[in-house]
Amino acid sequence: MVEFNIIMLKLTAALGLSVVVERVTGFLTNIFSYFPINETLPAPIEKSAKQKEINNLKAITESGLTAEQQEAAAEALAKQLDEAIRNNNTAEAEKLRTELAGYTRDREWNEAVPSHIIAWQPATAPNDSRVYREVALHAVGLLLGIGLAAYSDLQLFHVLLGTSSVIHFSASLDYIFTGLLISAGSGPVNVLITFISQRKVSVATDEIKAGEDKQEKQKTARIESTGNHDKPALQKAMHDADWVHIPYQGGVDRDSLEFVHKRKADPDMVIFHHTAMRRDAAFDDVVRVIKSRKDSKGNPWLTGYNCVITEDGVIHPFCRWDRYGSHAAGYNSRSLGLAFNGNFETNRDVPYANHDGRYGPSTPSDPQLESGARIVALWAHIYPGISPTFGAGGSIIPHNLISDKGCPGSAFPYQDFYDLVLYYYKAWENSDTAKGEIKKFMRRPYLYTGGDNK
Repeated sequence: MVEFNIIMLKLTAALGLSVVVERVTGFLTNIFSYFPINETLPAPIEKSAKQKEINNLKAITESGLTAEQQEAAAEALAKQLDEAIRNNNTAEAEKLRTELAGYTRDREWNEAVPSHIIAWQPATAPNDSRVYREVALHAVGLLLGIGLAAYSDLQLFHVLLGTSSVIHFSASLDYIFTGLLISAGSGPVNVLITFISQRKVSVATDEIKAGEDKQEKQKTARIESTGNHDKPALQKAMHDADWVHIPYQGGVDRDSLEFVHKRKADPDMVIFHHTAMRRDAAFDDVVRVIKSRKDSKGNPWLTGYNCVITEDGVIHPFCRWDRYGSHAAGYNSRSLGLAFNGNFETNRDVPYANHDGRYGPSTPSDPQLESGARIVALWAHIYPGISPTFGAGGSIIPHNLISDKGCPGSAFPYQDFYDLVLYYYKAWENSDTAKGEIKKFMRRPYLYTGGDNK
């Protein structure tokens, strides 16, 4: 039997070394990024959607504005639109939404996707340069991990297995396996630390039962306090309102955003969308389609939404949260973009609508809705500027409020989503466990615009 403190000491050392490997490989990735490999192809889109993009691009090009001037112009229009919405000036708001549509080429995913776009992708010749680059980066990480393990005399598996184990590692073999774990980054080591820490906790059966009864009463009281305890979605949520693990390590291609898409301040609003793609599409497919789009200079997009929720309810961070995505023209720099994967527009008069089910179910799945509400509640706890308020004048708004699009669709269950966000926000606000987990979450990197974490 190996003492818990000894195991945790070794794991902490492994965690520190894995961070070193991450930083070195991240630095090399940034160096390589100055020599881009253009291997993605534009996603095929139908003629009407293509023509709309051409018109939008033409309007921007003819304006003669630089990229910075275009961004400033879009944000100025967004401020005017906010004022029109607050004053209930419907005609002016509609006019401004139309004007903002001219700035969507580089700043907003079009959310108008042919139903077949995720189903297949034409094969392309493999890019040897990219393969060699990835192999080189992984090799450097592995060799660095093994070297650090040997230099620091860290034999992690010898400690984990203990002297009584039937499996015996030589020192050299232990360095190799320890280096392999370290080279994978801090994620696997963090998972191992969490797993061992959780197994250490031992509570008597009667104490567990008493704690569960107390928590159930608290949950019931919180549900009743919302005044919405008759709603099916909230009844279901009552049983899983405690904190759950929310993955976030900087999203997709976090290093490529190190010097671009910087926010001027932390976000103060959440804009939620649907991707307008098939609901059963994988997250990798969503990323592939969005990043295959070209901007007005012919370069592939770097990023899209800040977070995507897939059909199974899994939370997928996309764009780093301390950077702005490309999801709402004029509002990107001050907002977080949340997208539910699927097409929830059932009005057959809207292009690429899902009135016939070709994109799958026309509403989010229950796990999707609940996970989306959890991530918004988390954002509201992390960022002081975001409050659990909804619609015009609120912090959490649908895309169609500030755009000429119908996103997130006419069949989206707005009220259930709002109720769930408010429920999780209040439940965590009144839970010592959740508050502790949120504080730990707030110490993660890639959350804030600059300075120390809040």
